[in-house]
Amino acid sequence: MKSLQDGIYYTKGARPGNSIGLVFLRTKKSSKASDIGKVVTRIWTTCSNLKKGVVGDFRDTHLAYPAKYNDLKVLIGYGPKIFDLNGALRKRPTMFSDSPSFEPYIGGGTVFSGSDLSYDEETSENHVELDDIVVQFISNSAFVTNQGIVEIWRELLDIGKDNSYDVSITKFYDGFRREDNRNWMGFHDGVSNIKYEERKDIIAINASQVKSSDIWAIGGTFMSFIRMYVDLPSWWKVKRNEQELMVGRDKLNGCPLIGVNETTKKNIVVKGCPVPGTKEVTDDGNEIYRNHPKYGLQILPPGVTDKPLYHSHVAEARRFTRENVRQKQDYQIFRQGYEFLESGGPHRRIRAGLNFISFQNNPLRLFNTLGNIKEIKNSDQKEIWNIKKIENLPKFKFNSFFKVGAAGLFFVPPNDTQEIFPGASIFLTIDEMRDRSNHWKK
Repeated sequence: MKSLQDGIYYTKGARPGNSIGLVFLRTKKSSKASDIGKVVTRIWTTCSNLKKGVVGDFRDTHLAYPAKYNDLKVLIGYGPKIFDLNGALRKRPTMFSDSPSFEPYIGGGTVFSGSDLSYDEETSENHVELDDIVVQFISNSAFVTNQGIVEIWRELLDIGKDNSYDVSITKFYDGFRREDNRNWMGFHDGVSNIKYEERKDIIAINASQVKSSDIWAIGGTFMSFIRMYVDLPSWWKVKRNEQELMVGRDKLNGCPLIGVNETTKKNIVVKGCPVPGTKEVTDDGNEIYRNHPKYGLQILPPGVTDKPLYHSHVAEARRFTRENVRQKQDYQIFRQGYEFLESGGPHRRIRAGLNFISFQNNPLRLFNTLGNIKEIKNSDQKEIWNIKKIENLPKFKFNSFFKVGAAGLFFVPPNDTQEIFPGASIFLTIDEMRDRSNHWKK
């Protein structure tokens, strides 16, 4: 029996916990896959114990605090190089091999060819692209997600006492969700997302996608992680109406914009939003306004133009979510974001940003969405939008306010009752799995 791992909140009513913790691990390339499998077994056992409220200090006692950890979700994923280990029992999934990749050595360059997102100038290495394993913790409690990071740290130190370090921690990150459903830029975030009934088809790898050698990957997914820094000092200098044009929403109520009054220069929101008795697009009753209206269908008042909005952040996302089947297959992703705040270097004392995390059944979805798409046909295939030809574009480019600190892609195997941890068959034979766990199911 296979299923998506925990920590992907795609079902109706499921809401991610308020806190996230991520640990990135790197293997020693000379290690055998079976040795790495033994280490990951211990890591996964540690995480399983934590979900029951058992921490390292009290592992050999009956003391546990299950109520404090009952909402903890743990997910594990693997980078492409894990399949190159000596003795690896699985080949890299074909979609993983065929996918573009993020640049590993950066120094201010673009994150990948065709993207207008750039790396932070102060970062010399994109460690995530070089890492082999990621473990994600999600809970409503920051204490719980941080405890997960500490427990893995402790377990690896314990392993290292008697053996060489086959697996080591590269970095860890944390993040949180804002209670007001906004991001650091002050705008509503995560308002427009895929319909609940469509999410699993976009997230989970299905049988029609894979070759016979990749059948084991069915039910899994691909996870992207991008650590984005937001240049808030520069953003705060931009006038509110110009911020709104870049985003495509009214900053106060979150309603989508449909145009600009050429006389008053005021931005115009879609008519009827927010509905009477509500204040924000996130309030009940405003569901219809959370996605941007289709261009060419809204009625614009005299003197109002919608040309600048073709190039807004929301409008570009709208182009990727037309009712066209091919575009749904090529562009839609399921995103779960967490803000963060950290100390900066001598020139930037405080740094704020977003942990951009997405799940998709084909990595190409992500790279198509983040890339510079020049021409997109609409749903009736009659009109072609060419961004280069549109006049009166916003004064600023939205992505110019972001810099990337790290970015990478991981394969997230399904939960499989035939494995002692997700992806165990990459490292261990059936007999080795039996040796590692008395609870493994035949």
